Amino acid sequence: MLNFARKPTSDGQIYLFNKRNGILFHMYDDRGCDVCSLNQDVLLQLYHLHRKWILDYDRYDIDQLFNEGLAGIMETEEERELRQNVNDKKVADSKIDLSKDNTCRLSHYFEIPFDNGSRFAEEISLTGFTVREISAGNETVTFEVSKIEALAHIDYQTHLMSLYGKKFGIYTGWSYEVHRKSIKSKR
Repeated sequence: MLNFARKPTSDGQIYLFNKRNGILFHMYDDRGCDVCSLNQDVLLQLYHLHRKWILDYDRYDIDQLFNEGLAGIMETEEERELRQNVNDKKVADSKIDLSKDNTCRLSHYFEIPFDNGSRFAEEISLTGFTVREISAGNETVTFEVSKIEALAHIDYQTHLMSLYGKKFGIYTGWSYEVHRKSIKSKR
């Protein structure tokens, strides 16, 4: 169901097709859309132009499709299990109800060899995360990578972050801060 709170509205599915470029566009709700084409070069141009818009849970598969970003970087079953156990414990300790509003500022931390620091910061900045250099030494740079997101999505994020850690250096973990939306009173 489309949930845009705008008029006119539609209770059905809407697809737009660009015949000249061979692109099918389907906005499924106010959270996102699917873009399809039989021409991978057309999609690659959109990938480069709008990489920040890719949803975290789709990023790995889309990177594989274009052989860019995290393509070829894999997590072992043991790494996945350990990561998910840490996530489950931290989420349980937070006492945040994941079925309600659980919007948080999720921060991920990395130690990256100095030689990889600028490439790491550049690639992460293309994902919609905010990148901040915390400190730099002779051999390593420490980064914080953050995004305001539902804590319920932490498994998608830590999967990506662990892969970026493997690609560029070391992923050292994550933290959260409950995000309070500012509410303006009407007079």
